[in-house]
Amino acid sequence: MIGRFFKIGLFFYAAVLGLSHVFKLKNPSPLVFSIGLVVLFYSLSLAQNYFEHVYEGLKIGPFTLHFPVQIVIPALLLVITFLRNRKNLPSATMKKTAENSSYFHFSIGFNLLKLYNIGKKPKGEPL
Repeated sequence: MIGRFFKIGLFFYAAVLGLSHVFKLKNPSPLVFSIGLVVLFYSLSLAQNYFEHVYEGLKIGPFTLHFPVQIVIPALLLVITFLRNRKNLPSATMKKTAENSSYFHFSIGFNLLKLYNIGKKPKGEPL
């Protein structure tokens, strides 16, 4: 029961922040009450009793909610991504340069070690 409370609270918080970002509101507090009313009335009108709730969740929900959200929308986004990046495919590959090679990162780290005298024994002292 407590886990459900936190899950609903987190979803509510994400909805408020998401809508405030979409509408470019600096203060999302006006959305809290209005979204809360929408959630309240939707939850009261969704099912009249527990058995109807279970029926909708097991028989209707997988086809109207889970299938589109888990399969159709990601597949559609994947196709759109491939179509948009089809022209830019050769330019999207990274060229082997000193800036992105591992030698460049190693030499920066080695130069920092030399700069701060890390790994060297002080003169005149035994190991």
